[in-house]
Amino acid sequence: MIQNVSSSSGPQVEYPREIPIHELIAQQAFQSADKIAIVAGDQELTYRVVNETANQLSHYLTQQGVKPGDVVGVALDRSPELILILLAILKTGAAYLPIDPTFPPQRIQFMLRDSAAQFLVTLKADQDKTDAHVSELYVEDALVSASRFAKGALVGTTSGADLAYVLYTSGSTGQPKGVLVEHHNLVNLLWSMVTMPGISKEDRLLAVTTVSFDIAAVELYLPLLVGATLVIADTPSTRNGSSLLGLIQRHHISILQATPITFRLLITAGWQHRLPLKIMCCGEPLSPLLAHQLLDRCDSLWNLYGPTETTIYSTGKQILPTDQLITIGRPIQNTRVYLLNETQQMVQENCPGEICIAGDGVARGYHNRPDLTHEKFLPNPFASTGLLYRTGDLGQLTTDGEIQFLGRIDQQIKIRGYRIEPGEIEHALGNLNGIREAVVVAREDRSGTPRLIGYLILTTSLTDQDFAVQLNQWKATLKNSLPAYMIPATFIQVERFPITLNGKIDRKSLAAGPNLVGDAKSVGHVAQLAAPQTTSSTNRWPSIFTWLKRIALKK
Repeated sequence: MIQNVSSSSGPQVEYPREIPIHELIAQQAFQSADKIAIVAGDQELTYRVVNETANQLSHYLTQQGVKPGDVVGVALDRSPELILILLAILKTGAAYLPIDPTFPPQRIQFMLRDSAAQFLVTLKADQDKTDAHVSELYVEDALVSASRFAKGALVGTTSGADLAYVLYTSGSTGQPKGVLVEHHNLVNLLWSMVTMPGISKEDRLLAVTTVSFDIAAVELYLPLLVGATLVIADTPSTRNGSSLLGLIQRHHISILQATPITFRLLITAGWQHRLPLKIMCCGEPLSPLLAHQLLDRCDSLWNLYGPTETTIYSTGKQILPTDQLITIGRPIQNTRVYLLNETQQMVQENCPGEICIAGDGVARGYHNRPDLTHEKFLPNPFASTGLLYRTGDLGQLTTDGEIQFLGRIDQQIKIRGYRIEPGEIEHALGNLNGIREAVVVAREDRSGTPRLIGYLILTTSLTDQDFAVQLNQWKATLKNSLPAYMIPATFIQVERFPITLNGKIDRKSLAAGPNLVGDAKSVGHVAQLAAPQTTSSTNRWPSIFTWLKRIALKK
């Protein structure tokens, strides 16, 4: 690894840059033909069956009109069928657009229109969520029809520079933006993860993530790349700590990738004893408390960091009991991280700077957003070729060369691993009748779980009872345009927002406000404000109490 006071570089490693991910998995299927590749409930699929069925589905998709370079929407829950469809799409030379089927129809329609997708693969039960210009292909019909096609692969010409998927993330303008990830971006990451954190043929990885979250690609492809076994968790189990813990033990899971909220769910459900488990924690900062709890319960703990725009993970490290500071580690292979100031110059020693990432993980840019692409994806000024992605995250190099994550430079936040632009939520709130202005921030509850808080200035002040009634109507409307994870857990009615000395809304004061008392999951419970706990909060909040009028009902 190469580093100086304001940059750090991962090892330069050869990898199959020109071979697309589906061909690498097909090679593994040939080597491990009769081994179990996928387990879901009582269903087991061998590598041979996975590859041959994906081949048949690719012939079917081609017959339906899917061509190389197309974008195909996929709105399916985590399942063997999902993996077969994704591999089939890639085998046609097309790219896929992952869509959570629980997303509001309005959001799904925007993603399909913006990406210029011509097809959507979904279940019959989820039909009619799209515009007329998209041809819906139902997975039930596809599997039946595909069985009539040859099991051999299509003759493909897909290269590492071709598009693998388009993944939409929250956008500050009120609409999500599509990140264009190429095959070589994904292959570089997975090739790196084979050695760090490490995976072998003997491993069993549990998939718990929705397809619209970028880390799902690690769950779905990494085990198949090396000949390991992928175990797919059913959705109810991922929401119940006891059920998830039982699934881990029953299937002898050896690798689990998840956000902190999932691990807190397991601990709250009674996970006490050590398991032969490698944990990959991602999506949100890993707190020292959670790290300590996990180290007592697993074989190894890894903290991984990276934005969607640099293909899931860019840095990582194994967390040890002796660590005094939880960092995001060092860059993965073929990746370099720079810490830059406002003028795009490297910061001085011991100074924080914006985390900017270069290397083979940097995506192509944003779909149909040349303005934003030019703003965030810059020609790398420190190299003769390649792009440099500005993350908007703040970091600093430690004395031993690791990167310490210091938070966001702007207001972008993470909830349950999803990157969220508050501006998109504020835009949706501002369109609701009765709301004059809205500010959305994230604040941790007593368990350390970050939750969205919506501060509202109304056109007409409401009593608590009237506010509760109105709030239910607003939430019902929001569900038509925002996914559930983007709807604030708590709403607070205020007379005005706190203002900084330069006249801007003081979001930091809102985010650092008094703790909310009460069960965040309860319905119809009116939250109260707890007394300030520190000198700094005591100094900050007396003036804010004067404009804080009342707390709304929790979701």
